[in-house]
Amino acid sequence: AETERQKIGRERSKVTYSLQAFILTGTQSDIQEIASQQAHKAGIPVADYLESLRKRGALIGKPAEVADKLSGFVEAGLDYLLISAVGDKLGWPLDIIKNELLPLLPERR
Repeated sequence: AETERQKIGRERSKVTYSLQAFILTGTQSDIQEIASQQAHKAGIPVADYLESLRKRGALIGKPAEVADKLSGFVEAGLDYLLISAVGDKLGWPLDIIKNELLPLLPERR
């Protein structure tokens, strides 16, 4: 995106970089539980559900693993991160993101 911005001559201050990230995070058992519930709703095997998430660019892993992936975007100049939590209707996946994932991300000023 930065290369394109430079090509068309727009100032960095006039451009906002954002990412909508689908996130499935927690312990391995948390991830399995959420994936099992979502796969059951979709009527497909858990492995197929997880593969479909990965193909769509979802970030799946322990909070530190997902934070490492997201940190790369932040360090590259990401201005806004829009998080879509897989399994958010359960409630507790949002707590994992808030309490365990977000504190691991670098602050942008």
